[in-house]
Amino acid sequence: AEIPDLSQRASNNLRSLSNNVKNYLKKYEDEYIKNCSRIFATSRGFADFTAQRHGIEEAKIEVIKNIRDIKKLGKSKDLKKQFNLGKKDILMVFSGMASPDTGAMKSIAALAKLPKNIYLLFLGIPTNPAFKNRMVQSAKKYNVQNRVFFHPPIYGDGYIDFLAGCDIGLVPFRTDYLQTKLCFPNRFLDYVAAGIPIVSSNNSSVKEYVKQNDIGVIFKNHDENDIAKAVKQVIKKYAITEHKKIRSAFKKRIKKLAEEFSTSDDFNSFAKSMKSLVPDIQKPNVAFLVRKRLNANTRIARQCKALNDIGFNVKLYGINEGPGETLLKEMGDIQTKVFEI
Repeated sequence: AEIPDLSQRASNNLRSLSNNVKNYLKKYEDEYIKNCSRIFATSRGFADFTAQRHGIEEAKIEVIKNIRDIKKLGKSKDLKKQFNLGKKDILMVFSGMASPDTGAMKSIAALAKLPKNIYLLFLGIPTNPAFKNRMVQSAKKYNVQNRVFFHPPIYGDGYIDFLAGCDIGLVPFRTDYLQTKLCFPNRFLDYVAAGIPIVSSNNSSVKEYVKQNDIGVIFKNHDENDIAKAVKQVIKKYAITEHKKIRSAFKKRIKKLAEEFSTSDDFNSFAKSMKSLVPDIQKPNVAFLVRKRLNANTRIARQCKALNDIGFNVKLYGINEGPGETLLKEMGDIQTKVFEI
């Protein structure tokens, strides 16, 4: 389930479409959603929104989060040494795609308001090369270019271990659009798996878990002052550089949440629910279309694997770049085809 109202989508390209196009798409999606046998949403916020907006029974909507199978928290990798940092230096990580809507520029601006022993690591791919250049120029503008690092995405098990070597995880999504306010960011789940405290915007799903489990700080206003203030609060509250007892208590809380996520088994539930829709077909066909590089962390890849394991004939179509060999081995006997456009 997504947000049909394009004025509430994070993408500026979608928001700038003509009203005639927006109205047509809203009408089409409303009719389509109402005729669905089952709807899968990525967060409780999306599920509630969809049910209310389209007058759909909540029983038809299932929430499938991109939960990892976490047996233990990630092992901390010695990143301080890799980035030539001291023991008392603090490394914040901004994982996943960097864009204006995910708060990349605000994070750089916030860094300028923090002590000089705090550093910012972007782990992943900026939304495009032009935006990466804007990020670099912004770091220079605020004179923090020596405190900002860029690292390509890491795929596979080493990703969580890498995150575990950081001190704070950032989820500074904009929340003035419903899409980014109601979504359930993968990076939050990854930070929980890595066992690091979280600084997040007022995202409905993240806020609930952070407050209930006392694993981070939520900032209200999406600006650099509030982000910087929240980072300082996290450092003080969870004793990032000292007080082993406080750190130990935090680790126990976040480990408990990670284990709860791990036992939710969302993707197998998703596959069983899909199979229940076609009980009389021995090996039903299902196809997925993806727009960018797949890796084992993505929701679609894990859906494919769960469906394949339960007996579906899964076909995966990629645009411009398909999944790597490692992922294909993990996913099993899945047919793939890549279209160059």
